[in-house]
Order: sequence, then structure tokens, then C-alpha cells
Amino acid sequence: MELKELDKAVYLGWYMKRTYWYYSFLSFFTFAWLIASILVFIFVNSLWIQALTIIAFTFFRMQVWFLAHDFSHNQVFKSKTRNKVFGYFLWGLISGVSQDYWTDKHNKHHDTTNQSEGDPDLDIPFLLSPNHNHIKNKLLRRCIVPYQHILFFLSLPFIYLLVVYESYKHIIREKKATSYMEMVLMSVNIIAIVTLLVSVQGLLIGLIFLGVHFLLAGLYMSLSFAPNHLWKEVFHKDTEYERVFQIRSSRNLKPSFLGTFIFGSLDYQIEHHLYPTMPRKNYKKVGPMVKQYCEKHWIEYSQTSFIWAMKEIYSALKKNSKA
Repeated sequence: MELKELDKAVYLGWYMKRTYWYYSFLSFFTFAWLIASILVFIFVNSLWIQALTIIAFTFFRMQVWFLAHDFSHNQVFKSKTRNKVFGYFLWGLISGVSQDYWTDKHNKHHDTTNQSEGDPDLDIPFLLSPNHNHIKNKLLRRCIVPYQHILFFLSLPFIYLLVVYESYKHIIREKKATSYMEMVLMSVNIIAIVTLLVSVQGLLIGLIFLGVHFLLAGLYMSLSFAPNHLWKEVFHKDTEYERVFQIRSSRNLKPSFLGTFIFGSLDYQIEHHLYPTMPRKNYKKVGPMVKQYCEKHWIEYSQTSFIWAMKEIYSALKKNSKA
């Protein structure tokens, strides 16, 4: 199904126009709070307050992740080169992740959302599968699959570490000109964080704080992305992919100021997938247009609360664990 009618309304409304003032403010706000959390951690001599600042530090570091995501989607500048340069800084030096790895994987996800053997985000060995016959490992079938509805959520805090590991693996494998630069940026990131935590708290407490930070980052990242597509319609690998599939395979969260802030506007997942280069501030304006278009053409516009999305995923996993 063509979306020309919707596209015309979006482009005529100037919703694809760059919003430099918005991203300037958002960047200043995010980095101001990130730096503030670091300063409080250094100068306030209270273990409990420092523990709270680790939570704040994790939160705003993941907010930088959302900013990096926007740069990689060319939402900020007209120039792809400028977006990429800023992206390398935000991804590597602040988030500790390879932009090249993330972009390659994420672009494939956008091009083939929820298409089997195409979307890398569906490449989960045993989870989210209604048919376990493809799993030859008896240990997985007996010990993992029956408890996947529990193990899935227990695994979420480790996702950040997995992404960092995959980033280094990608860099070593690709060996491009930018790979060495990314290796340096990512290494500076981890050295700076370890040095900060250990120099302030000592080796043992510093490493504990480091582990807590990584697990919180993984949990935050996972919970930001999990509701978006999991247990939405999956398309066969041989199906000719249509743009309307982006709507059918995506799930929005009910809009709220707090939710949009926490999830970096990814609560408007349908709008983001239809217009990935659109500045995020315009999702709220375009959302009603997309919803009206879907109602007119009898297309499901999936929208639910965060809690209900998690419940839906849990129920589907539990059901499949017994299949």
C-alpha cells in the first residue's frame, strides 16, 4: 500500500524541516545534567548520595544514547557528514559503543522490520519463537525455552555489555579507517569511567558501582526498545516488503510528556519508522495524522501503555514456553 497521501501532508506541513534550536537546547540540557551528576559524585562525600548520582549518571548517559540515535538517523543536520561526525563523538566517547556497528545493524532493522531472517533484532536464539523444532540443542529445549518468559527479563540488564562486546567485535572484523578512531574513543570512554569510579570510591566499591552502572544502562536501554516491535506482526522472509509493514510491525506507547522524555521520543515508534529522518520533536504533531490515515485505510495503529506492552510480551513468551 502506498502512503503518498500521508507523505504529502507530512512534507507540506514542514515536519521534516531541521530543528537546530531544539537539538541545541536538548544537547545542552542533557550534558549539563550529565556533568552535574559527575560533579556531585566527586565532591559530595556521602555514599548514599553518590549511589543516587550513579542512577542519574546512567540515566543521562542513556539520554546521550538517544541523541546519538537521532544523529545516526540524520535527524539533526541536513549534512550526513556532520551527523556522522557528531555521532562518532556521542556514540564512542560518551556511550562507549561503535556508531558503525550500531548504524549497520539498526539500518537493517529499519529496512526489514520484523521480517524473518532479515531483521537482526529478531535474531534471538530461543526467545519469541512459537515453534521450537529448530532448536537442536536438547539443553536449550529442556532448560531454557520452558522458562523463557522469566529468563528474557532477567537478561535485559546485560544488553549494554552485549552491545559493547559486539561493537568491539565489529571494529576488529571490519578494520576500516574509522574503526581505529572508534576503538580509541570507546577505550577512552571505559578508561575514564573506571578511573572516575575507582579514584573516588576505591577499587572494590568503584567496581561495584561500575557493575551497577552497566546493568542499569542495559536495563534502561532494553526497556526503551522492547515494547517497540516484540510480539507484533512478523513477516516471512520471502514476502515483498512494503512500507505499510512499518506500521503493522510497530507499537506506540500512549503519549505523555514524561514517557516521551524518558524514552527519547521512541514511544512514537510508528512515526519514527515511517519517517526516520524526521526531528523527534515533530512526532507528537504527526502522530494524529498517521492515526487518522490508518483509521481511514483500516490499518491497525497499535498504541498501548508501557505496563500493558510488557505484560503482552510476558504473556506471549509464557504461552510459547509451553508450546
